Amino acid sequence: MSEIVIRPYIGSRQMDEHPLIIFTGFIAGPLTLGLKGLILGPLMLILSKEFLLNYSELVSERPDENHSEDKEN
Repeated sequence: MSEIVIRPYIGSRQMDEHPLIIFTGFIAGPLTLGLKGLILGPLMLILSKEFLLNYSELVSERPDENHSEDKEN
């Protein structure tokens, strides 16, 4: 049981991620993907988080097309 708690903490320090993300990946990964989920679970959560952060940053930087200055009437 202690390994389940310690491993996410150590993994999060090495990867600079929040321990809860790693812990959730270690729990949900094997439940959904079986043994491969031990590796793929945390990886998929981290990749999803990074994708969403980058996507939201990209969308917020894009100018709003509805309020364009050179809009023809």
